[in-house]
Amino acid sequence: VGNPNLSGYNASKFGLMGFSESTMLELRHAGIKVAVICPGSVATDFGHGPNVPGMLDAQDVALAVMSIVEAAPNALISQIHLRPLRPPKR
Repeated sequence: VGNPNLSGYNASKFGLMGFSESTMLELRHAGIKVAVICPGSVATDFGHGPNVPGMLDAQDVALAVMSIVEAAPNALISQIHLRPLRPPKR
């Protein structure tokens, strides 16, 4: 998601999406899976602090990672966009 005053940050994220998609397309026929997880706001010490109501927590992201790792051998989950169900009201 693009954000004002964060053009460099946003460009790096969009670049990673393109890199991941290209790498996935190049490697999938060799049986190599490439996936990207795009979490929304996560309550961590890095950002807003732990236990912020309405934000994702690290466990939510970990479960998304596990869904990719545990996917059926012939299934490719290439992207997960993970957002809080009830984000904080602004």
